[in-house]
Amino acid sequence: MLTRQIKNTNYTWKEFFTLISHCKPKISLFIIACTISAISAVSSTFIPNFLKKTIDSFVLTGSINGTILLGLAVLFILQTGTGVIAGYLLSIVGLNIVSNLRKITWNRIVKLPTEFFDKNESGDIASRLVSDTTVIYNLVTTSFSQFINAILMLVFCGFWLFYYDWQLSMIIILAIPVFFLFFI
Repeated sequence: MLTRQIKNTNYTWKEFFTLISHCKPKISLFIIACTISAISAVSSTFIPNFLKKTIDSFVLTGSINGTILLGLAVLFILQTGTGVIAGYLLSIVGLNIVSNLRKITWNRIVKLPTEFFDKNESGDIASRLVSDTTVIYNLVTTSFSQFINAILMLVFCGFWLFYYDWQLSMIIILAIPVFFLFFI
């Protein structure tokens, strides 16, 4: 374990974004990837609507409407394709950030005095470098995208709730605080 303790463990978002900006991330690629990921999230909210239409069509006519089934298949392919592309692009952005961050950190580590290396084992230093940059990689590639997708899905699912039955939607919204009161 590193013997030199960091005094300030409460970092701000500004310091975090400053660190990330030093890594020269590919911002345009990140925005494109997040946009594609958002398209995937939004398209997934249309799938239940198409399933409803497919079931209603089958119940009323006794046969499956090919157009609706084709639309459902297109939505599944769109959601899957955009999800894969977004994941790939976010992975490129994350690997770029981690690579640059490791270079910056390594350049600072090799300039440390010899006493630092006498007190700290090289395996601990390398482990810390790898694990900390892996956390940042996961944040960039997974967590941020999931956060945006969750917000979009909540908004669009709320839209579909009100679209189909606004009275039931109001009951659900009023029941949420009661749920939290009793179960959390």
